[in-house]
Amino acid sequence: MDEKDIIEALRPVRDPEIGMSIVDLNMVRGVRIEGEKVYVEIALTVQGCPLQKTIESDVRNIIMRQPGVKEVELKLGVMTRDEQFRLSEELRKMRKQSKPEGATEVAPGIFRYGKMNIQHVVAIVSGKGGVGKSLITGLIASELRKEGFSVGILDADITGPSMAKIMGVSGRAAATEKTLIPSRTREGIKLISMNLILEKQTQAVVWRGPLVTRAINQLYSQTEWGNLHFLLLDLPPGTSDAQLTVFQSIPLDGIVVVSTPQSLAHMIVEKALDMARVTKIPVLGLVENMSYIKCPHCGKKIEMYPNDAGVETEMLSRLKILGRMPFDPSVARLADTGKLETYESAEVREIVAGIRESLLSISPVSTEPLAWKGEEIAGRTG
Repeated sequence: MDEKDIIEALRPVRDPEIGMSIVDLNMVRGVRIEGEKVYVEIALTVQGCPLQKTIESDVRNIIMRQPGVKEVELKLGVMTRDEQFRLSEELRKMRKQSKPEGATEVAPGIFRYGKMNIQHVVAIVSGKGGVGKSLITGLIASELRKEGFSVGILDADITGPSMAKIMGVSGRAAATEKTLIPSRTREGIKLISMNLILEKQTQAVVWRGPLVTRAINQLYSQTEWGNLHFLLLDLPPGTSDAQLTVFQSIPLDGIVVVSTPQSLAHMIVEKALDMARVTKIPVLGLVENMSYIKCPHCGKKIEMYPNDAGVETEMLSRLKILGRMPFDPSVARLADTGKLETYESAEVREIVAGIRESLLSISPVSTEPLAWKGEEIAGRTG
């Protein structure tokens, strides 16, 4: 082996944020071999790169697999300002020239994908975390499936995925050279999530915004969804790059907003509604989660939060309320054991009916259920 062999061996190592080989990015600045020890110098693209340890680990692992190598010493530096500027210009040109398959450019560097064989694409959003958005996504998907629809879930919360856990799906998703094969829940819901791609479900995804948004687009466009009546996207909370990417790039028929009956939560809902207005995405309605709790003894409804009638009345005048979900401890137990699909309630049926009604008012596509195909039944797990 010589220095050129080491450099060539490092070609599969990619900068996690840019997604290109560190060799092609000219990050490998020097290789020296002394007996069984290899010295490597790497120039990072930015000072304080948060994924430095990932690059370092990948480089070490590859070099240590080379014949005759017993030790690796890494020296990490940073590109100069001029090098960073030239790299940025080259990447900008490359991205401008690279148009994703099946997408149309709607703005410089922003591509919009087609609907493939999916009748309705609906995003479940929230202005803040902790309101039970993922649980509501799972409950909506489960009810749609019970009503005879073919359903898929895309867990777009890249850094905090939870859908695989609450829907009882484990193991890694299958893949071909170009596509991902979604996993199946017990009842046949198709599901793709970062937790089904990572080696360990507890592995942290420490990515910056551009990489997160690119991952969401890839999970949508490179997954073999087949024919679906509904694809639900469980978005991360807030109004950041990830949400904007979905609103601009994925052909949404509408969004469902999840909140709790707090003045603070209602205020933050306004941010999500404003983003939908700016990007011209229809709002199908709002689900008020943890709205109340039922006394297990007498059945009386007990309000969970202080009621601000003024805020609620004003919001009702502009936003369709799809339903109010009670705080039900059994939902948490079913989610923890991956059996959320077994939960049934009149409230969930009301929410799904409201979503279908809203969709029919803005889209000519039929939402009538089709007969389940034999291969879908055979594809169930558990």
